[in-house]
Amino acid sequence: MHLSAIGRLALLKEFYGKIIIPPTVWKEVVEEGMGRIEGTDVKQARQDRWVEVVSPTDKPLIRLLKRDLDEGEGVGVGDAAFPRFHPFHGGNW
Repeated sequence: MHLSAIGRLALLKEFYGKIIIPPTVWKEVVEEGMGRIEGTDVKQARQDRWVEVVSPTDKPLIRLLKRDLDEGEGVGVGDAAFPRFHPFHGGNW
């Protein structure tokens, strides 16, 4: 959510229409980042329905990735690496 820090989070909406983030990223950015612009922007984007929070679908892969990455990064990489298994985009990303 670094784009939010420079006032450009809306670029994600322009390029992708809708984005999906895992609950760990939501927690890290919004819940733990309360009072910071990133948390406020992502929260508003979810209220505007172009950011959706969805739990990861490939738990074994996430566990493997978390060995070298933090939880939010592991979940994000896991779902991005195998998008065809994600229930919301049907492999069209």
